[in-house]
Amino acid sequence: MEIITDIDGVRPDKKRKSLITLGKFDGVHVGHRMLFEYLRKEKKTENIIAFTFDIRIRKALDSGAEKSIYDRDEKQRLIEKQGVDILIECPFTDEIRSMEPETFVKEILVKRLNTCLIVIGDDFHFGYKRRGDAALLKKMSSECGYRFVSVDKLKDEGEEISSTLIRELLIKGDIERANRLLGEPYHITGEVLKGKMLGRKIGFPTANQTIGEEKLTPPYGVYASTVLADGKTYEAALAFYQIKGYQDSWDRCFELWGRITKRETIVAGVSHSAAVLNDGRVVAKGWNKYSQCDVGRWGNIVAVAAGEAHTVGLQENGYVVAVGYNKSGACDVYEWSDIVSIAANGNHTIGLRADGTVVATGANRDGRCDVSEWTDIIAVSCGEEHTVGLKADGSVVAAGNNEYGQCDVSDWSNIIQQALHKGVSVVPKTEKRAIVKTTVS
Repeated sequence: MEIITDIDGVRPDKKRKSLITLGKFDGVHVGHRMLFEYLRKEKKTENIIAFTFDIRIRKALDSGAEKSIYDRDEKQRLIEKQGVDILIECPFTDEIRSMEPETFVKEILVKRLNTCLIVIGDDFHFGYKRRGDAALLKKMSSECGYRFVSVDKLKDEGEEISSTLIRELLIKGDIERANRLLGEPYHITGEVLKGKMLGRKIGFPTANQTIGEEKLTPPYGVYASTVLADGKTYEAALAFYQIKGYQDSWDRCFELWGRITKRETIVAGVSHSAAVLNDGRVVAKGWNKYSQCDVGRWGNIVAVAAGEAHTVGLQENGYVVAVGYNKSGACDVYEWSDIVSIAANGNHTIGLRADGTVVATGANRDGRCDVSEWTDIIAVSCGEEHTVGLKADGSVVAAGNNEYGQCDVSDWSNIIQQALHKGVSVVPKTEKRAIVKTTVS
């Protein structure tokens, strides 16, 4: 794909017409991809051109400018994958900004680019005071000798798919829906930086990446990720956080932990995170309230859970290990057996037995965590103030109350999943999935 950044240097190709689409293309989401697909179907011998405005200088001068889903290099690669022959990144100069839309169409799209087909989304605007739109392009099409197509926006869950919506989803941490609207998993691409090389001391590989301030990122936390490096793909845990760097500034940093194979084996507490490696060992970052998070000797672990001040691990044999203490000063889980699932919060820890009964240590905020009479339970979850259990028949039972004094689930039915969090950030499932593409140099 040819990339043109100097529109003044463009000369018309008299031998080949152009099929062109215009837009910001931030994220190169499914709506953008529909435009590119239309051009691919129409192409015979013409060039497919993606025309976008380069506003990086304006963004750099505006501290309040919105961040981009992908940086410039990432966007270029994604656009190239759509079968584009030429990408024009037109500098958004004063001349371009003040150009009348009719002049833009005649002098640039028609005269310089030899355009025979223009395809845009129905909300695209251009030219002085954003006066150019689909109606103007359609009106000028017969005069200028090109075909024009305006494409309605796609919708998802009743909302128009847009870069703005996807940015909102990423900020909220709804990676699953953001990935669906992007058309592929959200990713970060960058050079691996030299860190403190602590991974060599603790037996598993790590890699560090910093990212530019212009790129939008999901919330700080731990994510299940796929890493592409030197043409090979690896499963990894991804920790996203801030580190103190040069001249006491804070940089956003992604750190990749070893190789994992189960996305449900990643958890984060208030001040520490843990992940299970594919060999059953556990790695951790940070410390709980008691400055403890020593999980280096754990083995044969299949799942982990983290509260504010303690971390627990479920072993293959159904026994549970722990480090730290919950707020009740208790984390006695060593007599538990036949455990198939665990959950933890600041005040208490829960274990689900293979026979559907539940055990607990500690208590929620109101001093209650009576789960001893629960039966036929297939899943458990706990918040800071309450605990819920999902029964095999789809009904739900609860102990304690949430912060609003409510936890009446007695009339719930046909439930297939439940989740709680209060005071902790838990990122255990595919809805928090991200992909990191690492270029090693």
